[in-house]
Amino acid sequence: MRSIVRHAYSTVPYYRETMSRLGLTPMDLRTAADIAKLPILEPWQLTRDPEYFVSRAAPVSEYTDLHTSGTSGHPRCIYYDRKAMFQNAAFGQRERAVLKDRIGSWSGYREVVVAPASFSSLRTLQGLLRETALLPSWASRQRLYLTTGDEPLANIRRIAEFRPDVIYGFGSYLALLFASAEESGIELPGLRAVVFSSDAMPVPARRRITERYGVPVLAHYGSIEVLKIAFDCGTGAGLHLNEDICPMRIVDANGRTLPPGETGEVIVSNLVNRATVLLNYRIGDTGRFTGEPCTCGRNLALIDEPHGRCNENVILSDGRVVHASVFPDILDRAAASAWQFQVIQEAPDRIRVLIVCGSETERKRIAPAVQAGMARALGPEVSVCVEFVDAVFQRASGKTPVVVTLAESR
Repeated sequence: MRSIVRHAYSTVPYYRETMSRLGLTPMDLRTAADIAKLPILEPWQLTRDPEYFVSRAAPVSEYTDLHTSGTSGHPRCIYYDRKAMFQNAAFGQRERAVLKDRIGSWSGYREVVVAPASFSSLRTLQGLLRETALLPSWASRQRLYLTTGDEPLANIRRIAEFRPDVIYGFGSYLALLFASAEESGIELPGLRAVVFSSDAMPVPARRRITERYGVPVLAHYGSIEVLKIAFDCGTGAGLHLNEDICPMRIVDANGRTLPPGETGEVIVSNLVNRATVLLNYRIGDTGRFTGEPCTCGRNLALIDEPHGRCNENVILSDGRVVHASVFPDILDRAAASAWQFQVIQEAPDRIRVLIVCGSETERKRIAPAVQAGMARALGPEVSVCVEFVDAVFQRASGKTPVVVTLAESR
């Protein structure tokens, strides 16, 4: 913590100017809690002038540039120094330890990575590590890269032929992938684990994958701004925060830190990247600390999976704001066999709920249950139409929002 603050103050224009304006020196920021003394850094600031946050310790040409998916509507360029990429890879062994318990080996296994063609950052990082890291031959893994631009059925056939131990991908797309496997009767006999990130996988979809294949479905929480935020150990208690490289705060609308158990906006800091330095950064998600220990024995703080993006809200005609985090529980209870779902606000008093589901019998049961649950959450004056579809709306980034807001639907 002290090292990154000294580095930021000495070499990054934003921190030197901001700390000088506030009368702060590096000695005033000595612990993770002291990060709150800095102003909350907003994504739009990074979008507007990315090099304002880049260290002058080395030429920009020596850094690796990665790009966000632009979920917020503003894609951002984040520079990484090589040491930070190696550090993130090292901290990733915490997640690999969870997989090792399932697979029985640290290396030598087969994994599939499914992502949008435009989402090249993971492949870039893995390529750089292969090119520059000194690794023993036994530490290699066989990888198959697939794109979400292809039909799920075509991809699941390629996966079945490859026979992977692990499948990684966007949560929403993996749900469609396994829905295609179930409908077509394709088996994946060698599968040991499924890991999703970038967007959510509905709880019903996770249950169905686990029940059919007998494998855990694990969540990974990361972003281009902070590659390794938190990981799932498989107990179901939450995600373990990599707090030694990514301290986190949960804050209210006024930026005040909230105690464990209360939901608010996620503020993160990247303590290892010395290219684009991000301290006290609003990442755009909502979440909370559980405040409970985990039965796995790890002592890293536990957080819930992100509750959705901060701006994914349904705003009703009476002024009430209903956040996206309300809807997954409703749809989980009412649509336990759904693979995907989405709430689209078409007017202040008109909602469409899209559901990807299997049989006609299930659909007849699900529709009235979903309408009743939505009516309880939104009020009887809001019209709710339930539609069964083959796939829900997906942004250009490849991510699937839980809520398509009124402005976005227009």
